[in-house]
Amino acid sequence: MAERIFDPEPQQKPLGALAGCPGREAQSQARPIVRITRCSTHLLDRDNLWGSVKPLLDSLRDSGLIAGDDEASIQLEVCQEKVKHLAERGTIVEIERIG
Repeated sequence: MAERIFDPEPQQKPLGALAGCPGREAQSQARPIVRITRCSTHLLDRDNLWGSVKPLLDSLRDSGLIAGDDEASIQLEVCQEKVKHLAERGTIVEIERIG
């Protein structure tokens, strides 16, 4: 099977529904707050918790929902909640635009 080589710098592709939103350019200038809450039956240590959100942040950036995933582009808040049942597991993502 041939190996696949991935571009280390993925190109941002505007989505049809998001590309034409009025005020999108103005929103991208503000530094939004991105809150990610991990809900699980077991808690992670801080290093693993923060590392676990990297693929999600990359997806938010690649989809155009956030301008970038660096500290200059967003204010990131990551937390976790312990739930009792497997059916309650999940991830809550909130993007709060400032301004």
